[in-house]
Amino acid sequence: MSTISQTELFIYLNSINEDYAKRCLKLIEGVTPILNTIHNVFPFYTQHNAIHSAKIVHRIGHILKSECLKSNSAIALSGVGVYLLICSAYTHDLGMAIFPDEDQTLCDRLGVEMVDDWRSNARIQQYLRLEHSKRGIDYLDKNKIELEIPSSLLVHLDYMMRAHNEPVQDLKSGLLKKYAPAVQQINLPQLASVLCIADA
Repeated sequence: MSTISQTELFIYLNSINEDYAKRCLKLIEGVTPILNTIHNVFPFYTQHNAIHSAKIVHRIGHILKSECLKSNSAIALSGVGVYLLICSAYTHDLGMAIFPDEDQTLCDRLGVEMVDDWRSNARIQQYLRLEHSKRGIDYLDKNKIELEIPSSLLVHLDYMMRAHNEPVQDLKSGLLKKYAPAVQQINLPQLASVLCIADA
């Protein structure tokens, strides 16, 4: 968490909206233990843990124009926009993990016996890869109070999380207008593009 609090993105967010900054830290604290188990399912993948997420946040600070993180700038990001960037960096791969207390249910659904290295079973891997965006947002929705996620922003997080692994044209067709959760409108496709570049 100390790494995140030292990033340009978080420092800027904390300076313009302390509430969203605190909510980011609460979410990060809640999802970090889950992210750090993804390697049990995908032992040969590149790391998808909380360190990976922190690196994405750090990279976003390098991708954005410096004026985006200056509150008096015409192109300054809003608190909502920065909150979505940081949180989606930590949640876009969340559904690749096996969630707490989900072991038996998941194995029963997929017909996997819980023996040996069952977590890295090919059926489990395929299911989690294909469904991880949906699983991630479902988890956030069920735990939104504990993670202090504003209900009004769940649909925006859902878009951000899906954007890193769904075709752009599919996402655009479902995006009829800009989402406006606050006074200042935000451009979700633009934010999602920044996340995808940083993740890549």
